[in-house]
Amino acid sequence: MEGQNNLYDYVLQENLSNWQCLLNKVLNQKKLSVVDLSKEMRESVDWVLEYFCYGHFFASQQWIKSGMKIPPDTLATILDAAASKGFFASLDEILNRNEKKI
Repeated sequence: MEGQNNLYDYVLQENLSNWQCLLNKVLNQKKLSVVDLSKEMRESVDWVLEYFCYGHFFASQQWIKSGMKIPPDTLATILDAAASKGFFASLDEILNRNEKKI
């Protein structure tokens, strides 16, 4: 897992690249690009990218280590909701869905 062909680094870099594509999509909608951002804004955006990138990466890693007990599409839905709706809205959605099953 170490060295030139380190799978860990490759997957992490691909994940970051995917988040950067989403950033570019948001900026394009606002008719901006990364070069239009001030240094302070770019640093803040970088922290947000890393937060979501590492969060998704390590959640996926834990899913694998725990034996992939839920289907991949279910995990993808959960992580997508967390990324797009945020922490509190994601928890509310999960809790409301579970209340309906009781």
